[in-house]
Amino acid sequence: MLQSNDNIIYGELFSNGIFYDLATAIAVYVVNSVENNYVDKRFFPLFTSGGGDYVMIALDEVVDGDASLYLYSPALNLSAIPVPIYSSIAKMLQAIFLCYQAGAYYFKDRELVINHELEGRISGSINPDAPFWQEGSKL
Repeated sequence: MLQSNDNIIYGELFSNGIFYDLATAIAVYVVNSVENNYVDKRFFPLFTSGGGDYVMIALDEVVDGDASLYLYSPALNLSAIPVPIYSSIAKMLQAIFLCYQAGAYYFKDRELVINHELEGRISGSINPDAPFWQEGSKL
């Protein structure tokens, strides 16, 4: 649900799309990758679902400020290994835009509603090399 504090809106803006501020992202990284070794240290969290899933960037793959993005979701992926979800930040943004445009994402009563089937078709067509969007890989 979207919440407002000091004229800033907080909440999920796309699937697994709650933005982290830098301090929180660093804290999550330290807990998950440094202190507990839940996630390989090369993955840095950018967004969260709010329920323990993270969209992460592989720090060792960044070229000219861009890199593939991975989803860490043991429940969805049936593995603790992050899975590629977007080929680049630009393709993630394009997928999000098209999902809103096509009605895969919309807000009802200040809460994000997701048509997962439509989201998968749109995001998978833009990111065909990302295993997450392949048929049968997403719940």
